[in-house]
Amino acid sequence: MQFFSKNLKVILAVAIVIAIGFAAFMYLNKDEEPVDSGSGLASEDAIQSEIGKQIFTTLALLDTIKLDRTFLTGPVFASLRDFTTEISPEPVGRENPFLPLRVAAPAPGTRR
Repeated sequence: MQFFSKNLKVILAVAIVIAIGFAAFMYLNKDEEPVDSGSGLASEDAIQSEIGKQIFTTLALLDTIKLDRTFLTGPVFASLRDFTTEISPEPVGRENPFLPLRVAAPAPGTRR
């Protein structure tokens, strides 16, 4: 009993620090998505919903982008040259290249 009376302030301080730490841990981890206890995975609807929200947010950000098109009329842009090479047409191969090749029947009396 004497131990508790001498160290009461230290014991209370440690208990308060542990309580604050536990409360902070619970507060910081409350934003996580719940996990489906049956399969161990989050439900597919929740995943689809989250993906949809992310796509919508990204599209909203893209909508706010404004481009300055004045550089298209500048002298530097006008001085650019096109160095593309003309691609000549090539003969078309088989319709389905993954089908086995048709082999002519071997002549009688020959081995493969």
